[in-house]
Amino acid sequence: MLRKTLLSLASMFAIAFPASSQSLSDIVTVEVLPGWRASDGTHMAALHMELASGWKTYWRAPGEAGIPPQFDWTASRNLAGLDVLWPTPRITVDHGMLTIGYSEQLVLPIRLLPARPGRDVTLRGTVEIGVCRDVSVTASINEKAKQTRDE
Repeated sequence: MLRKTLLSLASMFAIAFPASSQSLSDIVTVEVLPGWRASDGTHMAALHMELASGWKTYWRAPGEAGIPPQFDWTASRNLAGLDVLWPTPRITVDHGMLTIGYSEQLVLPIRLLPARPGRDVTLRGTVEIGVCRDVSVTASINEKAKQTRDE
């Protein structure tokens, strides 16, 4: 029997930028992509990040000049664990320093393991990513996504 997963999302963005800079919503937009429930009971979902022209974000090991991403999912419900499945990043040299990351867009798959199989998973948390054009800054993104079965 094919099972589908439905995600609903409420997002809020916050970042500290100098007054003359762009706002976070002009630099990066984030959405949770609908996923599915695998036959082993895990859920698959993804974060889709779209970056403004000229901006980039970093891989889990960002290189010499980047800011590593941090995730806090402790406010989630029915979540025993999760794995972030990082796509292959691009290596660049900026101002003589090696950076590892993504430009334009990033689809970040996430495998969710429910604490109680067969029950809904509510994913709540904060994602802190580095974003950079000329100077790196940290963006804090609060996410709430509910995964439910569609039988």
